[in-house]
Amino acid sequence: MYDGEQLNLTRITRNEMGAYLCIATNGVPPTVSKRITVDVEFSPMIFVPNQLVGAPIGTDATIDCHTEAYPRAMSYWFLGEEMILSNEKYTTTSMENSYRAHMRLIVRNLTTSDFGSYRCISKNSLGETEGSIRLYPIPKPSAAPKATEIKSSANKEGRPSTPPPAKRLTTVWPSSYNPYYPKRTERPPPPSEERVERPEQKLRGSQSTGEACILSPGPPLLSRFFL
Repeated sequence: MYDGEQLNLTRITRNEMGAYLCIATNGVPPTVSKRITVDVEFSPMIFVPNQLVGAPIGTDATIDCHTEAYPRAMSYWFLGEEMILSNEKYTTTSMENSYRAHMRLIVRNLTTSDFGSYRCISKNSLGETEGSIRLYPIPKPSAAPKATEIKSSANKEGRPSTPPPAKRLTTVWPSSYNPYYPKRTERPPPPSEERVERPEQKLRGSQSTGEACILSPGPPLLSRFFL
């Protein structure tokens, strides 16, 4: 803000370009104002954000240039000594804002002949300038590994779910071979008595009768002796 009837701008540059507002007041409303636009003429200037751009063959590449100029400059692209025009292969755009402009070139479906030095040129009545960008080939990136989905054991409430109990193997036995299948038991026939004759044996303090009786058959073997 500056107070006074006259504003002097010395050694003016493009940074002083713009609209200035002059306001006059004497304490009695209303106040009056006047807008004054100051234009500074200068030759073009170019800023290149990336002077080296790499891209694989078969892909698209984009290169950019930023220019400043007043009066308005004419901007165009060159590849070697050949001017580039917009077509199916190349797309050129220019976005302007006051004395600034953003130049962009898109090269589609790169081949070996598309690599080299590109020049962005800006020209007005006060001069001409250019910027250089080198486009070079790079190998294609390797394919990204496939993502593997890992299922979580957590339930909806965020708690780990309890795995179901393992199934118990069950053996089905035929009724004739099942060890737990109840069988009807029959009462064994009474054992037969057989007499066995054997020679007399003397026992201490007594005499033997010389006869013995053995009950058979079948386990357990029950023997009864008569002495």
